[in-house]
Amino acid sequence: MLKNIFQLVRFPGIFTSFSNVLIGFFLISNGNFEFNVLPFLLTATGFLFAGTMVMNDYADHKIDSVERPKRPLPSGKISRNTALYLTIVCFSIANLSAVMIGETSIIISLLMTGLIISYNFKLKNITSAGIFTISAIRFLNIILGFSIVELSFEILPYAIPVAIYVAGISILAKNELNTNSKDSILNKIFLIVTIASVIYLIAQDYSWISIIFLGIFSILMFFSLKYYKTNISKIVTIQILGIILLDAIIVSLSNEFVYGIILSSLIIPAYIITKKLYIT
Repeated sequence: MLKNIFQLVRFPGIFTSFSNVLIGFFLISNGNFEFNVLPFLLTATGFLFAGTMVMNDYADHKIDSVERPKRPLPSGKISRNTALYLTIVCFSIANLSAVMIGETSIIISLLMTGLIISYNFKLKNITSAGIFTISAIRFLNIILGFSIVELSFEILPYAIPVAIYVAGISILAKNELNTNSKDSILNKIFLIVTIASVIYLIAQDYSWISIIFLGIFSILMFFSLKYYKTNISKIVTIQILGIILLDAIIVSLSNEFVYGIILSSLIIPAYIITKKLYIT
C-alpha cells in the first residue's frame, strides 16, 4: 500500500519541488539562513506537488484505465475515494505549512492550489492554456521560496528559465505515448530558449560557477537527444530530473559554489528512486 502511495504522488519528483524553493531560500539569505522556516517551506512545496500528482491521476482515471492500466488507481490498488481524501490531506498540509511561513506564502500557496485544481479538471484539455498553467505553477513554486521575506520584482528573472523549461517538458508529457515530430521540435525549441535565458542571467551576474552547472545541464540534455525517436517517456524523465540541475545553475548566480552543490545533489536520490517508482 505504501509503495502505491509513493507511486501515486510521484515521490522522485518531489525533489524537483524542493530544489525550486531552495533557490529563493539560499539567494535571499546572504548567509543568514532562516532555518526555522525551512521545514515549513519544504513541507508546503512537497505536499503541493504530491497533491497535484494524486489529483492528476484522479482526474485522468478513465484515460489511464486504457493507456496505463497498471497504475495504482486504474488497477484498483488504490480507490478513487482514497485518492480524493489523499489530495485533500496533501493540500491542507501544504497550505497550513504556508500559513506558518507568512501571509505572502499562504497567498502564493493558495494561488498554486487554485491553478492546480483548474489545470487538472479543465485547463489540461486546452493545450495552450494547460501548458501555460503548468508553467505558471512551477514559476510560483520558485517565488514561494522567496516569499519568506518581502517580495520584489527583482526576483522574477530567476523563475523565468524554469517556467520556460517546464513548458517544454509539458509538451512532450501531454502526449507521452503518442508524441509526434512537432512536439519534439517544440520541446527542443523551448530547451534552447531555456538555455538562452540562463546564459543571459549568467552574463548579467558574471557567474563562472553557474557556467559549470550549465555545462552539466547541457550534457544531460544532449544525452537525452538519443531517445527522441525511441523512448519519449525516458526523455520526459530525464528532463524532469534536469529541473534540479537547472535550479542549481540559477542558485549559483550568487557565486556560492556550495549552493549549487546542495541543489544538484538532490538529483542523486531522485534518480535512484526512479529505478523503483516512475516520475511521469
